[in-house]
Amino acid sequence: MANFSDSTSVVSGSSTRKLARSMGLFSGTMNIVGTIVGSGIFSLPALVFAHVGSPGMSILLWIIGGLVSFSGVLGYNEFGCMFPYNGGEKEYLERSFKKPKKLFSFLFCMCLIIFIRSSFCAAISTNIGNYVLYAIYGPRDTITDPFIAKHFDWIGRGIAAAALIIITVTQIVSTKWTLRIQDTLSVFKIALLALVVITGFVVLGGGSSAKPVLKASTLFEGTSKDPTDYTWALFKVLAAYDGWNNLNYSIEELKNPIEILPKATTIGLAIVVVLYVLSNLAFFSALPLQKILASQQVVSAEFFAMVYGVSFGQRVLPIFIALSAYGSVSCMAFGASRVILESAREGFLPFKSYLGSVSRLNTPAWALLLNLIISLILMLAPPPGEAYNFLIDMTGYPAWIFYGLSMIGLIYLRKKEPQLPRPFRTSIIFCLLFVLVSFFLMVFPFLPPANYSGTIPYYMSPLLSVVFILLCIPLWWYRVGRHPSEEPERHRVIEHYDTKLGQP
Repeated sequence: MANFSDSTSVVSGSSTRKLARSMGLFSGTMNIVGTIVGSGIFSLPALVFAHVGSPGMSILLWIIGGLVSFSGVLGYNEFGCMFPYNGGEKEYLERSFKKPKKLFSFLFCMCLIIFIRSSFCAAISTNIGNYVLYAIYGPRDTITDPFIAKHFDWIGRGIAAAALIIITVTQIVSTKWTLRIQDTLSVFKIALLALVVITGFVVLGGGSSAKPVLKASTLFEGTSKDPTDYTWALFKVLAAYDGWNNLNYSIEELKNPIEILPKATTIGLAIVVVLYVLSNLAFFSALPLQKILASQQVVSAEFFAMVYGVSFGQRVLPIFIALSAYGSVSCMAFGASRVILESAREGFLPFKSYLGSVSRLNTPAWALLLNLIISLILMLAPPPGEAYNFLIDMTGYPAWIFYGLSMIGLIYLRKKEPQLPRPFRTSIIFCLLFVLVSFFLMVFPFLPPANYSGTIPYYMSPLLSVVFILLCIPLWWYRVGRHPSEEPERHRVIEHYDTKLGQP
């Protein structure tokens, strides 16, 4: 097994400041749980159901999403144990596809920084605002205050912006306290979802005043036959599972990466999958289907209001859900800042002396600020009302392009460099399943859905993603491709460390 010091130093330009190895198994597991469980499970079940048309198919898609996510986790465990360095796909794509020089690595970093993580932070922060307002004023269609009713979306965005700023300031000031807050909120999320599950079983067993509405005979009644409905539904399910790879972005901060990474990601994702599937069963057990459709992003608040009454279900639980979303955004920003840090040190980004530096407080302060700025722009730019769905789709499409490429790279490295130490090894079956799902999610979003009524064209999010990636190619040539082929000192250091990795 590899021996790791208490901290890791990456030589890069003017910055050699260390990031402490501060995460153990518990913090690593809670990082996965905390990243994945935001507001998605409390908001997306209604949107998934709206696409596929039946409770049974909705629950089945959440199971499939868990299986696909497990396939990704196992592949990324193999990658992370081979190359235990911050950056995730940035490192994996660079190692897998060495020509054109760092092209795929560069494109991934640009997409993650501009779209993938920042869009997710913006979308989930928007839900923080929605749930806070729900707790104060109740369902949107019952608000009587004309000012709140008229400016609901912008007030919610103001709350979301404040949350993003607080998260960023906290992470700039202290990594130790950031991890403590994230661990605490992750435990809280598990307890909250456990309450949802227990409540659902109580309703099904007849132990509540709310009568069970879920019936086995009508479980798949109304199931959609339009394949594009399943594409968009699966996007939303996988968006709720997104974050299974977040620990790979900050792997250098694990106390023993090769030992902790596989355990933390597997345990964390297993907890999430079980709670997600049972939570969906709980929602469908207590809420009439029409009420689920009407609830949109506040389906869980409707669930608790029906079972526990207005005083608890409508006033207290939405605040708890907002805290859950807050923890997820914090974990996402934590991982994104590490990718920004490594991208700047690699020379992908300008202002290397700032974005590639670690502050005296041992935090990537400038990287965190850049993530904040981009997230705020993406949150405020889309039209009010449809911003959430648009941002979720913007998060999913470019992410799955590079997730799929990374898994293809893992298969390629098995053949190209079989001598590489692989302390963890996944099955080729999981790799191929993951690649097939990635391909499906890259192609089908361009097919028109049967019933689409939004003002933003259905193809806008994948189209903008593809256009952005293509526009980044000239930028890659300017920043990377036109320069001499010698590797930066950082990668000479990594090559030295590769020879000292642990044995299987």
